[in-house]
Order: sequence, then C-alpha cells, then structure tokens
Amino acid sequence: MKCFTKRPTAKQDKLIKTECRKEFYKLLDQYNREAAIQVIHILHFDFGFGKKRLHKFADKLGEMQKKQKETYELEYSDTAWLCEKQLKDAGYDVDEIIEKRT
Repeated sequence: MKCFTKRPTAKQDKLIKTECRKEFYKLLDQYNREAAIQVIHILHFDFGFGKKRLHKFADKLGEMQKKQKETYELEYSDTAWLCEKQLKDAGYDVDEIIEKRT
C-alpha cells in the first residue's frame, strides 16, 4: 500500500530552510555565549582578570572572529575550525590539551 504525502512547494521549502538556519544560529549564539561565560569565569577567578582585562579579552575575541570571517569568508560556525588549524600549525595539539582536561 502506498502512502501519498504532499511535498512542500519550492517557496515553502525555502521558508523551512530559512527558519532552520535562523534557529541554528540562535542556538549557536546561545552556546557561544555560555562557553564565553565559562572562559570569562576562569579568567577572572583563576587568573585574576579584572573588568578592564575581561573587556579587552572580549573585544579581542570579537575582533578575531570578525577578521577571520572577513579574511577567509567563513561561516560563523567555521571560526573554531580555523582557530584549531592555526593552533595546530603553530605546533599545538588541541585534542591532547582538551583530552587532558575532560
């Protein structure tokens, strides 16, 4: 027995994809904010960063993300990939560093 399901029109399909992208980037922004809060917490409580240094860090992070996006024409979610590649090129094994901590 065949079951007929109506496929969305091209316009509906485009709207669905647009909404999915919006939701993805909303969740990505939320995740990035939560990760940044954790980094800022560590910088303050473990390394003694005050407001001035925390703001400087946040500014540099934003500048780096913007510069990489413009220079390499990256999607927002590709910034971490590029950072990891640049760290590896500089001789750092990111997986080894992270695995030791988790």
